[in-house]
Amino acid sequence: LFCYPSAPVEPWFEAIAEGPTPTLVCIAGGSAQAALRVTLGRELVVGDRCSLGNVECVRLPMLDQIGYDQLLWSCAFNAVRGEDSWLRAHWAGVPFIWQAYPQAQSLQMEKLDAFLARMRASSEWLADDHTRIAALMRAWNRADGNAIGRAWQDFDTRLRARDAMREPYAGWVASLASQTPLTERLTRYCLDRLE
Repeated sequence: LFCYPSAPVEPWFEAIAEGPTPTLVCIAGGSAQAALRVTLGRELVVGDRCSLGNVECVRLPMLDQIGYDQLLWSCAFNAVRGEDSWLRAHWAGVPFIWQAYPQAQSLQMEKLDAFLARMRASSEWLADDHTRIAALMRAWNRADGNAIGRAWQDFDTRLRARDAMREPYAGWVASLASQTPLTERLTRYCLDRLE
């Protein structure tokens, strides 16, 4: 869990806690701590563990980039924030939820909707699951406590079906990896201008 303070962590944890699957949530420092302080009623220091129903939380130390990437790769689901972690979550190839940087007048929703539209248009693998992915990401970014629980339960039902959600996300990442690299496109652009 790596999020901004506005993330609807409390209702999300409630939905997980009431769900059928025991879940370990690895918590990054920073803003996630602020959201969790409200949810758990106390500060978690590095190494602390805390349980809430079917949710067990563990507070992680600060990780270097290699350690963070390894964590993303080894989790069944990632909650990330901002652009850099969002890119890292893509390359991990596992299901994720992305919280865009909150902006005035909720402009982050335009960025999120553009991403979701691109994801849907670019990946045949997501066709069946796009609606549940979009509902989850929109509820998370709107900090909609009522919608996040329902969206998570719908998403989690597919997530628990062994690797059911991994394939769509892996397909999305494969579609990105098959694109012409940016350096090659920039080189072509520059060469075209010289001719």
